[in-house]
Amino acid sequence: MISCDAFSDPDLPIPLDETMENTGAFLRVLEVETAAFDILNLETAAYEFSAEYWDDEGQSLLDNVTFYASYQSVDGSVELDRASFKTVNFSEFSEHETSGWPSANFSLAIADINAALGIDAEDNSLGDRYQIDWTLNLTDGRSFTVDDMSPAVSGGFFNSPSFANVDVSARIEPELFVGTYRFTQQNNGSLGPVFGVPNVYSGMEFEADLAVDPNNDFNGRVFEEAYLAAFGAGAHSNQIIIRLAEDTDNNSVTLAGSFNSGLSCGGPPLQIGPETQQLSQFDLEDDSEFTFALNDNTESACGGSPTMVTFQVEKI
Repeated sequence: MISCDAFSDPDLPIPLDETMENTGAFLRVLEVETAAFDILNLETAAYEFSAEYWDDEGQSLLDNVTFYASYQSVDGSVELDRASFKTVNFSEFSEHETSGWPSANFSLAIADINAALGIDAEDNSLGDRYQIDWTLNLTDGRSFTVDDMSPAVSGGFFNSPSFANVDVSARIEPELFVGTYRFTQQNNGSLGPVFGVPNVYSGMEFEADLAVDPNNDFNGRVFEEAYLAAFGAGAHSNQIIIRLAEDTDNNSVTLAGSFNSGLSCGGPPLQIGPETQQLSQFDLEDDSEFTFALNDNTESACGGSPTMVTFQVEKI
């Protein structure tokens, strides 16, 4: 384990008590500019994000980053195995103005992915899903993939998941799914309530303000609430994504990524993440209520197992 205070740059906003299990190299995602492929503009649609690079030799070892993608149609009838579609060389990185780490902006076009997988854009439908992942290839012969990212590195400040689920989707207008909502948890998580502290009056309920996600104004929303607040955790920003499908039965609202609580029982941390099951229960003509789902305890911490937890969400 390498303590975060081992980093040489004193200006980096890394909590001194946070630690990471170093895997040798990673890309820290700074911002996701476009989180989905726009069904109305598939010719130019791209997943776009910025990231900075770190390795255990002073950020000097990167040769290139290779991007891969696999595909699943919205109805599950077509699945295509992972194929490479783009390589970005280290020469395309530049020094980040704040951290001083090498950084780059990445634009991953659906047209390039479809060409690599043999998909005709005319066959794309709302709700089709691409899983994009990337491999860091170093000059010393080592390579690092999503399988090398420990929970401490993939979430939190380091935000280095090494993969992204990207859907063919439609824009959610900014006036929809915003405002104050009441979240009512419908089933127990691994440790009971996922957010908030239960009591005899409210059960597993909490209220939160939904706002447009500044990092995903296409189909993202955010709310502030603490994961495992019953154990003293502080509030944090939870990013959710609203996914539309051709068939409304395949619509879903879930987390956009994973969040690591930093709590554990001596093994993997307690963590929440996206739920892959598709749940309907929302209507673009009426944002007064919807169902929100997440995957609790994704790392099977503390002797538990991953559990799908759903919330009934109602506008107040």
